[in-house]
Amino acid sequence: MPEEEKYEIEYGQGISDDEYCDPKTIGKKKRPFGLRNSEALIENRVQRLYKRQLEGLTCRQLVLDHAEKEQIALATAWRDWKKVQALNNEDFKLERENMAGRIFSMRNKLFNASMKRGQMATAAQVLDSLAKMVGCDEVEEKGNSVPDINIKIERE
Repeated sequence: MPEEEKYEIEYGQGISDDEYCDPKTIGKKKRPFGLRNSEALIENRVQRLYKRQLEGLTCRQLVLDHAEKEQIALATAWRDWKKVQALNNEDFKLERENMAGRIFSMRNKLFNASMKRGQMATAAQVLDSLAKMVGCDEVEEKGNSVPDINIKIERE
């Protein structure tokens, strides 16, 4: 009797679920949450999320709205957001050299628009930032610096 029990334990341990071949399930591997989308569909979904990030929503709002619109799970939407962040990092690395020129032109446009609308405080702030960027403000700051006064009191 003990030999039969030993035989059953060894027999049951040798076959896993993956090795077991049921003739009905050959070639039909089932996934618990459905079929996986193709890489092209995933990439298109990520690109739609990438386009929407400038709408002024926070990342959580974007992800929740993305999950609702695309009818995907929240975990999948967060995975898409990680891919969007990777794209943003790649964009920043590629355009870092051109960034100063673009910021300068954006400040010029903002200055002109604020002058047209009569927003003098905004125009003054933008003009100050433009001066700092060009380097005109450095001489002025040195001229306006307050002299240092050192006072020493000696005992008599």
